[in-house]
Amino acid sequence: MSGNDIKQCLFVVLDWPGLDTNRRLVKLFREVNAHYDDKLGVYVIRAPQAGYKLTIANSSPPGTLPPIHEGDDQPIVKGVSILIHFINKRSVARNPETLIRITQSIVAIGGHILDADRNEVSKEEFEQLRKQAL
Repeated sequence: MSGNDIKQCLFVVLDWPGLDTNRRLVKLFREVNAHYDDKLGVYVIRAPQAGYKLTIANSSPPGTLPPIHEGDDQPIVKGVSILIHFINKRSVARNPETLIRITQSIVAIGGHILDADRNEVSKEEFEQLRKQAL
């Protein structure tokens, strides 16, 4: 993964990180068919119809996310970075649902969204993204 491929990044900071949040993240990753890239230490979600892929990495410290799918003995995840890789530059604008669904699913575990500048992202801003796609 090169820095040139990453076009946008969101963060979800977990409010109460613990074993339960790790387990809930694993459940979500299975539901969305995320696969763990051992070499990079991240989870990858492909949205072929949307025209982009999402990489889920550790937000604190930045980078490698432990393979939490391997069991309860993995480090507790305190937050994740959601990195968007465009196949087509207008992909997310046309098909934001995968990005929105994954991000809001992680927030539902117990957290809040920050943008690349670490500013909180509101529900209204997500709704705006959805409206721009219409």
